[in-house]
Amino acid sequence: MLPFLIKAGFVPDPVPDELRSVVTQIVTEAGPRLVVAGDILDYADFFVADDQLPYEPKAVEKHIRKSPDLLKKAQALLADIMTFDAATLKSAIDTFAQAEETKLGPVSQMLRVAVTGKDVGFGTFETMAILGKERCLKRIEKALAM
Repeated sequence: MLPFLIKAGFVPDPVPDELRSVVTQIVTEAGPRLVVAGDILDYADFFVADDQLPYEPKAVEKHIRKSPDLLKKAQALLADIMTFDAATLKSAIDTFAQAEETKLGPVSQMLRVAVTGKDVGFGTFETMAILGKERCLKRIEKALAM
């Protein structure tokens, strides 16, 4: 899959070990969604600079514009999380959703759109863990500004 990412300009050649690790995590989480090697390009959002991330207008309209206040609250919660792994994120967001008297699914979708620009992909919390805290917070800020 690395040759496709290199050819598309998403990763440099040679690929640094740190970035190779990120690609491995993406491939592991995407699993059966990657039928052919070129399918990795469906996950280009991991390699795009945070300020250059494109957002699908329909996804933003459906999942963010309806409740930007909820996204802002989720952003504040995420900023305070020290261990930014999938299990911790899921637990924190599940507790947050309950406190906000909503379901986990809509909050998860809202976060997925905020950090990837689209409403499809593998697990939201796994995605956020791979991106890391700082990148997620920057992307949420960009989504809120739209």
